[in-house]
Amino acid sequence: MKILYSLIFSLCFVFSIFPQNNISYKEKIDSLLTNPFFESCNISIDVFDLTTEENLYKKNEKLLMRPASNLKLFTSAAGLYFLGEEYTFKTSVYYKGEVEDSVLFGDIYIVGGFDPEFTSKDLDSMVTQIKLQGIKEIHGNLYADASMMDSLYWGQGWMWDDDPYIYSPYLSPLCINNNGIEIYYEPGEVGAPVKVEIYPESNFYHLHNSSVTVETDSSNLTITRDYVNHTNDISITGTLSSQGKRDTAELNIVYPEKYFLTLMKENFKRSGITLTGTTDTASLPNQADHIITFERSYIDVLPNLNKESDNLNAESV
Repeated sequence: MKILYSLIFSLCFVFSIFPQNNISYKEKIDSLLTNPFFESCNISIDVFDLTTEENLYKKNEKLLMRPASNLKLFTSAAGLYFLGEEYTFKTSVYYKGEVEDSVLFGDIYIVGGFDPEFTSKDLDSMVTQIKLQGIKEIHGNLYADASMMDSLYWGQGWMWDDDPYIYSPYLSPLCINNNGIEIYYEPGEVGAPVKVEIYPESNFYHLHNSSVTVETDSSNLTITRDYVNHTNDISITGTLSSQGKRDTAELNIVYPEKYFLTLMKENFKRSGITLTGTTDTASLPNQADHIITFERSYIDVLPNLNKESDNLNAESV
């Protein structure tokens, strides 16, 4: 890794200090590439001067390489250029119908705007605002408007075996909790199942725990989701040492907008709001009444996008 960093630093250095001395910097780079470290690597370099429109260095420049998370820098810059630093990601709540004596005779609509950092705590605030409207019963349905996105629900270029990891979340204009779940686990009594807690608690997914706590020093625990059948069935199998400590695993979930709706419906119940209808997806109708819009600035999304290399933030931009 140090050698790789040295190469990157040298590229930056030689092109800034010796822009006219072609032989010097080309020989310097060629010399670096003779290091045995690169014998098992695929190398592709293309240095282009935007001012002079001149190619300064090329080596295997036509190889199709994966840019990895370096591309997030360009995504961020494009967002700043086209959206502007004042842009905000919006998640809005509307209702269609009439409110009489604390009863909404109509439907609630949640309109997604690709806020990648929306959480269950933000959802709590939304439900509170609905209660402040005097709504205690909803004689209608709860809808998610996910019309802002196209048909791409999985990052372009992501591989099938990136599922079900949290760094490859399913995409939706209605994001919540990074479109995933956190699984906390720790040893139980020897011979008993591993103790498991999932955040957030919800009926949206189903847990199958056949794991066993063992006396041995080593563990062989597998925590996964049934991504092959595209379900939100969570399975925990294998063994965990009784000497192990509390730890965390994270998984993505399928159908984020339905996940959002389920968490909101469950939040309604905890908050004393009765929903008589069902949950589904639908576009916001004309002349719906606005309740609240939760906004997050583009600037607030950038730190997690670039410093933590968060894929959901990048895809949302």
